[in-house]
Amino acid sequence: MLDDAGLEEAAAGEKLDDLPPDWEEEHRQLSALILELAQRYHRSVVFRLFDPRSFRGLLKSIRHGIRSFPAFLVPCRKGGRRTILGADKASLEQALRESAAE
Repeated sequence: MLDDAGLEEAAAGEKLDDLPPDWEEEHRQLSALILELAQRYHRSVVFRLFDPRSFRGLLKSIRHGIRSFPAFLVPCRKGGRRTILGADKASLEQALRESAAE
């Protein structure tokens, strides 16, 4: 379905250079945040990235009621997930610490 609409090709063909300057800066900040957290938490945290324009990303967005991006789903050991909307480092780190402490 996405292939017929040309969405997968459009998403795959985009380059960072094609983004508006403010989006490019947001991409850099988000990338830096993810790399920093991945280095800090090593193997206790796994980041899975989904493009909301992809079929899988669309399904995840609908399933978890996510309407703004970036969004992070932090699983809780007792069950369920905590959703962090935006690239708020403090909220994300708190959710990761709470998840690890459970």
